[in-house]
Amino acid sequence: MRIVDALLGEHAVLYAWFDAVEEAISSEAPGGDPLLVASPLLATLASHARIENELLFEPAVEELGEAAGPVTVMIDEHEEIEASAELAVGRREGVGERMLEVLARAREHFEKEERVAFAHAERALGEKRSRELGTEWAARRGVRLE
Repeated sequence: MRIVDALLGEHAVLYAWFDAVEEAISSEAPGGDPLLVASPLLATLASHARIENELLFEPAVEELGEAAGPVTVMIDEHEEIEASAELAVGRREGVGERMLEVLARAREHFEKEERVAFAHAERALGEKRSRELGTEWAARRGVRLE
């Protein structure tokens, strides 16, 4: 499995989770504390960003050097989204609205990765390295590929 295929699979799961959290926050259901609803998602989103950086973007930057523009932007955006998420949960007042903003930003970021950055990074790595990193992803995530 190529690393990009693994990360796209994570995106699919995260999109469904974004939908569920957005619905829970927007519906203001009883017991729907935005922090309780969103905290596990934020932890998972941070884990996803970390693994993307370590197994796709950072290796691609090493290969691309000065031509790594779109890839380095993705690394920077991971940091910005994580900082926004930390600010969103920092105060109880208005946390739901701030969380919705973080999720909208994450969706925009995913779209850029899927449209531009993944292909750019994967071209730099080549097929063999991409598959090696996919195997590393599976090991880190505890997924059996065989």
